[in-house]
Amino acid sequence: MARGDLSRPATPRALGRFRGNRRFRAAVDRRPHGRFESIWEVLLAELHHAVGVEVEPQHEVIDDNGVWLARGDLWLVGTRRIHEYDDGHHRDPGQHHQDLRRDRRLGLAGWSRRGYTSPDLLRHAVHVLADADHALGRRHDPGRIRPWYAQLRTSLFSDTGRRQFLSSLPGTRNGHGEGLRQPG
Repeated sequence: MARGDLSRPATPRALGRFRGNRRFRAAVDRRPHGRFESIWEVLLAELHHAVGVEVEPQHEVIDDNGVWLARGDLWLVGTRRIHEYDDGHHRDPGQHHQDLRRDRRLGLAGWSRRGYTSPDLLRHAVHVLADADHALGRRHDPGRIRPWYAQLRTSLFSDTGRRQFLSSLPGTRNGHGEGLRQPG
């Protein structure tokens, strides 16, 4: 994604007539191309969109003196909060050291950072919502997470969504991939 692999002109060609492609195209149209570094960052941004939180990807944080402090995956617009997807490489000792130094710089400048993992996005998203609500100073309403889970249920990130997708492929019989035509 960071290389611009998914461009607007290529999207219709890549998606063909698969179910769910309208929603996926809408997500592609919302994202500033070339500004996400992983599919998980896109999902984190989509979670925020689903719960009504405006975010800006790859935000450059500058202190009051104009000194660059950090670049964050997602800035919650109107706040001094960064939300990020943290995969396993963030626990590598060298990367972890850099992350902690960056967190201290951000804290000294009045910014805060929250890191999330795939289980946070897929199973515990209400905690991401609670953090966003707190940063925005709005009352936490756990019900606001429902659109996100509805979106996930029909995505390839859920068993139901994968079955629906597989059943829409030509040559499938039961939605489990049996009967798929082999190339050649």
